[in-house]
Amino acid sequence: MVQPPLPPEPVGQPPAAIALTFEQLAQIVAARKLGAKIDRAVSFATLDGWVTGIFAALTIVGSITSPVGLILGVGMAVVSYHGFQGAKGLKRLDLAAPRRLALNQLAFGAMLFIYGGINTWISYRDPHPLASAGGSEAQVAEILGPYERMVWQIMVGFYLTVMVIAIAGPGLMALYYYRRTKHVMAYLNQTPQWLLDLQRAGMRI
Repeated sequence: MVQPPLPPEPVGQPPAAIALTFEQLAQIVAARKLGAKIDRAVSFATLDGWVTGIFAALTIVGSITSPVGLILGVGMAVVSYHGFQGAKGLKRLDLAAPRRLALNQLAFGAMLFIYGGINTWISYRDPHPLASAGGSEAQVAEILGPYERMVWQIMVGFYLTVMVIAIAGPGLMALYYYRRTKHVMAYLNQTPQWLLDLQRAGMRI
């Protein structure tokens, strides 16, 4: 007796699930544990990209009449872009991504330091920020006089603080990213190739 032909498989149905062996499951667990610090660095780089990008937009909008501020804002936007690119590189397990992220932070720190230095120099060159507000009115100038020194000190203190932060903040972040190189290298050396191929194809394990 001739058996009837099997019905065709429905179009669009997902393929049957691939059964993983115990060894492969163990390799996935080990890879997740080994890659935890890399995942954390990806999150940091992504967050840093968003924060820097937001401050770049605010700096540009608030510095329409300040060429120095505009340059800083554009520079921060570039730093933000490279931060996102570095995060993508880390997700692809690019061994050069940590170094690029570190250099990006050093560039950001240099920009902030130069920005603070230029404005500190401007403050010393023109130590009377309220003089223009007083104009030529002797009475107004007399009223504003006691506040001149205080406002000048606040401005200088602010820009000096920016210079200190420019060294400490981006410097520490650059060191953090650079040290992720050894973690990426260890992951590449200890993770099976089939898992590396899946991750580089965009699959999250």
